[in-house]
Amino acid sequence: MPLCQITFRDGDGEALLGYGMTTVSAVVYSILVLTVRIATDSGAPLMLVLAVRFGAQTAAFACQMAAKRMPLRPVTRSGRLFWLAAGTTISSATALYMIGAALAPLGDAGALSGLYPVGTLIIARLWLHEPLGIAGIPSICLSAAGVTLISSGTQGEATALGNGLFRDTSGVQDEPLKGSIDAASLPVVRPVWGLAAALASSALNSVSYVTVRQAGTSMDALQWMLLYSMLGLLVTLPLCLQPSADQLGFSSFAPWAKVLPCLLAVGGWGVVAQTLLGYGQMMRGCRAGITALLSSSEIVWSYVLQVRSP
Repeated sequence: MPLCQITFRDGDGEALLGYGMTTVSAVVYSILVLTVRIATDSGAPLMLVLAVRFGAQTAAFACQMAAKRMPLRPVTRSGRLFWLAAGTTISSATALYMIGAALAPLGDAGALSGLYPVGTLIIARLWLHEPLGIAGIPSICLSAAGVTLISSGTQGEATALGNGLFRDTSGVQDEPLKGSIDAASLPVVRPVWGLAAALASSALNSVSYVTVRQAGTSMDALQWMLLYSMLGLLVTLPLCLQPSADQLGFSSFAPWAKVLPCLLAVGGWGVVAQTLLGYGQMMRGCRAGITALLSSSEIVWSYVLQVRSP
């Protein structure tokens, strides 16, 4: 029996269901971000935590596809093109954000990469001819202002999914997270390249949302979600298995017992968040721009949760 079975319906009710699922996915994803941070603070290597997340998603989506006897990729040529484009763009966007957060001030990188709803609204208007509506322009302005305001409060701070991959060069963070890459070992690159990477991340995120929306019924949500999860696992798994004193260095069961609940939670929250977003944004009648705006509320929820957490 598949873990999630969605019955598509015609009418505005399906669009409202899709928007609701996307909003809930943003809340769940913010919980995932906080759980990742708790896991790394407990001593788990960051790459291991991310590998667990993508591994759990890969296993869950593969099992669902096997239960439904669904092919790994779409059967039509157009579907395969959308499938490949959606998976690679979202994976590249994630990697570019990590690079941008390492080479540029985190607040600036977060502000630029968080502008993907604005890009999605514009691209969807030009490509899909989605109307901006009466709230279109105000939404663009509020999204830009909100992301900039929230990101400005994170200058020099490291987050688990962004700057946690690298050592913070601002001097605020004395030690990198376990399993991170020391920025001192990287070539000296001007922050402008980090900002460019963050901006490219935002653009690719926008393209990904529009591509998924344009694909329609030519591909199933499970197919591109599995591709994205597999690409993430292929990147993180080799890094977390590298022999290092800081990675997988637990000599007794006690440290594992401390981080194991967090790792299990990361896998569970990752599957739930990605499932809700994947199905939600592909509901017929949902607009790519509105979906991206609702999904970006994860930034607000993450900010609230991290401010309220000890």
